[in-house]
Amino acid sequence: MIKERISIQDVCNLLNEMLDLDYEATSNLIACRVECNEKIEKHPTIQVQKLDQNAPSKVGIIGVLNGMFGIREDGMGAIALEIDDDKRIIGFKPTPD
Repeated sequence: MIKERISIQDVCNLLNEMLDLDYEATSNLIACRVECNEKIEKHPTIQVQKLDQNAPSKVGIIGVLNGMFGIREDGMGAIALEIDDDKRIIGFKPTPD
């Protein structure tokens, strides 16, 4: 079945299901970022990683998914990672207010 509309919670549910099915693959996918050009870096909703001014911009799947939903006025995306003290992903949820 093709979904014509999805919610932020739908995406979080799928990511959490993936995490349960294969933690290693899901966490590797989330951690994977590729270099991107300035056009993507300057996109109004796609979130990119730029560690410092001289480092290349990088984009990952969460930045793209957040770009689909837009960003809040505070610059946060719609999907948040839940991370434990050891910096391991424990889940995904809509970004709290």
